[in-house]
Amino acid sequence: MLTLYLIAGIGLLVFGSDVLVRGASNLAKIFKISPLTIGLTVVAFGTSAPEAAVSVFSALKSHPDIAVGNIVGSNIFNVFVVLGCSALITPLVVTKQVIKTETPLMLAVSILLIVQSLDGSLNKIESTVFLLLIFIYTGWTIFKSRKEQIKNLALNNQSPKHNAIVFVCFIIVGLIILVLGSKLVVYSASGIARYFGVNEMIIGITIVGAGTSLPELTTSIVAAVKKDTDIAIGNVIGSNIFNILFILGLSGIFSPINLPIDPSVLSFDFINIIATCLLCMTFFITGFKVDRWEGITFIALYVMYVLILIGTSKNSPVTASMKNIYIFILISVFLFSCFHALKQRKQLR
Repeated sequence: MLTLYLIAGIGLLVFGSDVLVRGASNLAKIFKISPLTIGLTVVAFGTSAPEAAVSVFSALKSHPDIAVGNIVGSNIFNVFVVLGCSALITPLVVTKQVIKTETPLMLAVSILLIVQSLDGSLNKIESTVFLLLIFIYTGWTIFKSRKEQIKNLALNNQSPKHNAIVFVCFIIVGLIILVLGSKLVVYSASGIARYFGVNEMIIGITIVGAGTSLPELTTSIVAAVKKDTDIAIGNVIGSNIFNILFILGLSGIFSPINLPIDPSVLSFDFINIIATCLLCMTFFITGFKVDRWEGITFIALYVMYVLILIGTSKNSPVTASMKNIYIFILISVFLFSCFHALKQRKQLR
C-alpha cells in the first residue's frame, strides 16, 4: 500500500508541476519576459516544484533527512540522468553563456552549500541568505535578458486580461496538486524507510530524489527530441541552482529547528554534487556540446552511485572499497575530459 501511495504521490507531483509550468510560462509571456529568462527561471523553477513541495513539507513534519536527501538526490539525478538521457537522444549544443556564467554559478552555489553545512546544519540566517541569493539571481537574469533585448515569444491571440486570469488559475491548481502529492510522497517514503529499516536520507536521495526529478527528465527529453538543446541544458542548471538556494533555504526557514545535515552526506554525497558541476564544465567545453559518449558516462556514474547507496543501506563490507573505486573513476573521467578539452583547444588554434 505504501508503494502505491508513493507512485500516486509522484504522479500527482509530475501532473501538478506540468500544470504549474504551463500557467507560469504563459503568464511570463504575457508580461513579455524573454524565452531565455523563461527557460532559466520559470521552466527550471516550475519543474523543481515537486522538490520544493516535498522538502518543505518534510521539514515541517520533522523529516529533515528526506528534505535534504531529496535535494541532494535530485541535483545528482538531474546531471547524471537527465543530461545523460538527453545527450543520448541528440548531442547537446552548449552556449557560451552557459559555460561562462550559469555552470560556474551552479558550482559556486554547491560550494556555498558545503561551506554552510560544515557545522552539521543550516540555521535560519544561512537559509535566509540562500533565499536572498535566489531572488538576486532571478532579478539579475530578468534584467540581463531585457538589457540584451532578446526577442519575446509570440503572445496568444486571446486578450491579455483573460489569459492572465486563466493562467493564474493554472498556477493555483498546480500548487494544490503539488501539496497533495508531496503529502503522499513524504508519508509513503518515511513509511517505507521504517519498514525496511533504511535510513530516510538514502530513501530521499534515491526514490524521492529521482521521483521528484521526473518533470526535469520529461522536459529535457522532449526538448532534446525537438533539438531545443538550450532548454534541455538550461532546465537542469537552473533547477539545480533553484534546488539549493530556494528549496533548501525555504526548508531551513520552515524547519522547527536548524535543518540538520547528516555527516555521511558531507563526506560522500556532497562530493558527488561538486563532481557533477566539474564534469559539466569540462564536458561543456569539449566542442561546446555534450556528446553521446559523455551521456553514457553520466548514466553509468549514476548507476554506480546508486549501487553504493544500496550497499551502504545494507551495511555491505565492500561499500568502502566501492566508494574508493567510484571516486577514482570520477577523478579519472574529470582528468580525461580536461585533457580532451585542452587537446581540442590546441587543434582549433
